[in-house]
Amino acid sequence: MTILAVSLFNFYTSDKILKQRVEDQLISESTGRGTAIRSLIEERIQQVRLLATNQNIRDVVSQTKSHSINSDNLQRLRVDVASFQEAIGDSIGLDDIKIIDSDGG
Repeated sequence: MTILAVSLFNFYTSDKILKQRVEDQLISESTGRGTAIRSLIEERIQQVRLLATNQNIRDVVSQTKSHSINSDNLQRLRVDVASFQEAIGDSIGLDDIKIIDSDGG
């Protein structure tokens, strides 16, 4: 009878420890992945902000609204967008970049 009680106690204790370890590993893994995803999203936001603060882009967007696009600015815009897409776009899987103003135009 004593052996049975000790065996049951050991089984219960081992089961509890194993479940706790699995739970700890899952929490650790999910925390790590959550941090990685958060970092990736913050990096993308910074990249979009960088693109949004580009003066050539702002100039062409405002010229587009007034229908008086300067060809030099348009060419610089194409170069800026191409370099952005080459440097950053390929690494994040961007195939095409569209630039719109805050009104959606």
